[in-house]
Amino acid sequence: MDIDKELEDLFDDPLLDISEKEKSLFDIPEDMQKAQAGRTQPDHYAQRKVCEDFAAFQPGFLKVHQELKEGKRSLVKTSKTDSMQQGAYYVVDGQLLYLACIGEQMTASNGTKDGRTRCIFENGTETDILLQTLRRNVMESGYAITATQEEEDNVFKNPDGVEDGDKVTGYIYILSSLSNNPEIRKYDNLYKIGFTINSVEERVANAANEPTYLMAPVKVEASYKIV
Repeated sequence: MDIDKELEDLFDDPLLDISEKEKSLFDIPEDMQKAQAGRTQPDHYAQRKVCEDFAAFQPGFLKVHQELKEGKRSLVKTSKTDSMQQGAYYVVDGQLLYLACIGEQMTASNGTKDGRTRCIFENGTETDILLQTLRRNVMESGYAITATQEEEDNVFKNPDGVEDGDKVTGYIYILSSLSNNPEIRKYDNLYKIGFTINSVEERVANAANEPTYLMAPVKVEASYKIV
C-alpha cells in the first residue's frame, strides 16, 4: 500500500474543500478584535505543583477529617458576602484544601479586594490561585469547613496581630439575668449578648431600670475586648 498516495487522495477529497463563504464563519468581527486587543492579559497563571513541605500540613488534613467525623466541624455553603479566612479549610470539587496564606492585597476590576494565595491540597499539591477565584470555586463546587469551638474561643482570647499598644474600641459582653420574675427564671439558658464602647460595668450599672435588661440586675458571664 502506498501510504503517500493514500494520504494525497484523502486530502484531495472534494468534501474537504472549504468555500470562501465557509471560511468567513471563522472571521472575528472588527468590534470583537478591538475588544480583544484592548484586554489586559494576565501576567501570571496559577498552576498546581508539588508542595515541597507538605509534611508540615498533612497532620492538619488528617485532624480535620477526624473532626468532621466527630461532628466538631461541618461543611457549609458560602455566599458572596462570606470572607475567605487565612488558616481555614475548604472543599473544592470534593478535595480538601488549606488556605495557608493570602498575599499582598490588590483591587480587582470589579472593585473587590483580591490577592495571590497559597492553597495546599490534601493530595500533596499547591497553587497560588487568586483569592476571588478561590471564592468562586468554593461557592460553585465546594464548601467552607467550620472552625472547632476551641478555635473560635481562641479568636477572642488570642487574636492574631493584636498588640498591647492597640486602642480598645469596645467590648462584647454576655450577660445572664438575676431577675426574680418566675416567667424569666424558668429559662435555664437565657443570655443577652451586646456591645458597648464603654466598660461593661458602666453599661450594666443601671440594668435594673432598663427594659433591655428585663428591668433586673444582671451577671456578667464573659466579656471580650475589641481593638
